[in-house]
This record gives sequence, C-alpha cells and structure tokens, in this order.
Amino acid sequence: MIKDYAASYSMGAGIANHRQRISAKSPGVATHSLMMRTIGVMVALTLTAGVTSTIVYGMQIRSALDQIGSRSEVRSGLVEQNRELSIARDKLMTIESIKKAASRLGLFPPTPDQIRGQ
Repeated sequence: MIKDYAASYSMGAGIANHRQRISAKSPGVATHSLMMRTIGVMVALTLTAGVTSTIVYGMQIRSALDQIGSRSEVRSGLVEQNRELSIARDKLMTIESIKKAASRLGLFPPTPDQIRGQ
C-alpha cells in the first residue's frame, strides 16, 4: 500500500510548514525608495541653502547699517568743523583783522596821489 504523506506537508494543527519563504522586492519599491531619498536630500539642501543665505544677507544688512551709522557720525563731525571754519573765516575777513595783518607785514594805506582815477 502507498503511504500518504500529505498531512505532514499541510498546515495542520501543531504541524509546522516547512516550505522555504522567499521575499523578493519588486522593482517598483526600490525605485520609489530611491526617489524618496533623492527628494529628501533635495529638501534638506534647499533648507540649508535658505538658512545660510538668510544668515549671510542678515550679516550684510547689519554691516551696511553700521557703515551708515559711522558715516552719519563722520558727517556730523564734518558739519561741526565746517561751522567752526566758517566762523574763523568770517573773523579773518573783517576790516580790523585785515588792517592788523597788513601792519604786521609792513604795509600801509596808499596816499591820495598814489590812487589813480580820483
């Protein structure tokens, strides 16, 4: 008589299934995973570039504002110096100061016969 071995290979109660399990990835899964990694890297690089450019532009703006501030300080100093020089020039242009400077140099006013046209 022929022995029946069907029960030993089936999923019966208490009997283990001895078939080899094979797991294979379909080609679509690998492509999808690679695409998701690529997108993730692109997003990370974009965020890094955005943050870096924001920091660089912030530093440039701060530098420009510092230059504007220092230029306004220089300008106010130059305005004050211009005011002082204008006052000194006005004092030097008076008749009395011109006469003093001329007498120190040994100059004197012309006599009436030295003036032409009178």
